[in-house]
Amino acid sequence: MIFELFGILFLYIISIVLLIFGFFRIKKIKKTDLKPKTSFTIIVPFRNEKENLPILLESFSNLNYPKELLKVILVDDNSDEKFHISHFAFHISQIDNIRISNSPKKMQLQPQCKM
Repeated sequence: MIFELFGILFLYIISIVLLIFGFFRIKKIKKTDLKPKTSFTIIVPFRNEKENLPILLESFSNLNYPKELLKVILVDDNSDEKFHISHFAFHISQIDNIRISNSPKKMQLQPQCKM
């Protein structure tokens, strides 16, 4: 019984060593001529975040991605002070949220489709 357990342990250790050895033999391929083609949009809902939005937008501008493929939509949820967009290398749009009720959280939880 004990020899069978040692046999299984020995096979397990040999398998792990072979996997590690094979992992380090894999050649690393680094393609540098690939250029991103996918554009994407980041939607940022905010309310009274005038001091934090420039920091967020600055972090978006530090992304390692072509600026012409990045778009940011800022959705203002009835902030007390309006945020003015400064110049960034990517496209930024700012829209106002249209409230239908006085409880926006409940409004988002309810189904929006009408039949």
